[in-house]
Amino acid sequence: MLTLTGAFALAGYASLCQAQNAINYTFDSDVQGWGSLGGGGTYSWNATNGNGGAGCLQVDFDGTTTVEIDPGVTLAAPLNEAQYLSVSVDIMVDPSSGTTGTGGSGGYGNLQAVFRDASYSWDSMWYGAVFPPAANSWVTYTFIIPQPYKTGEQTFQFQLQGSAGYSGPVKVFIDNVKVTPVPNPWVIDAFTSDTSGTSDRSMT
Repeated sequence: MLTLTGAFALAGYASLCQAQNAINYTFDSDVQGWGSLGGGGTYSWNATNGNGGAGCLQVDFDGTTTVEIDPGVTLAAPLNEAQYLSVSVDIMVDPSSGTTGTGGSGGYGNLQAVFRDASYSWDSMWYGAVFPPAANSWVTYTFIIPQPYKTGEQTFQFQLQGSAGYSGPVKVFIDNVKVTPVPNPWVIDAFTSDTSGTSDRSMT
């Protein structure tokens, strides 16, 4: 009875929180409104170098006067973080790019994803340093949206930043940005014993 009551209560909650549509930027034919939200660099659409051969967003910076890029976009409508689960992006750094730190010890700098509201808040999801040679092929980076959730997020961006100058110019390719909603229906299990793991309850 307790399990059934809990299931009905959660089912009621789920009906109030219908899943949102995923937000996708694939850059197949253009940059889809993306540009610099700080830091500098040159932004362009690359028609053939995307993950799988289609288009992608390309950012170039000299690594000397510009040591940070902030590729981002204004969202079509204000976003409530509580309705979304994660952000993912495919990134590849050209292997001829300069690195930071002694002998390249800092890699290509630190990566984070950031939502911002109308007051230019900085609601960051941190990844950290990205390093060659792994970063010289397409890598999917996933950021889980943390609590406390913010409402009214109006822009979204990534930031790649070196703590000092780079050893040479840097070229970055960005593709398949996706903001994934919280799934609905939820699948729950009461886990009343160590044998209940296969007894899923789906809520619609």
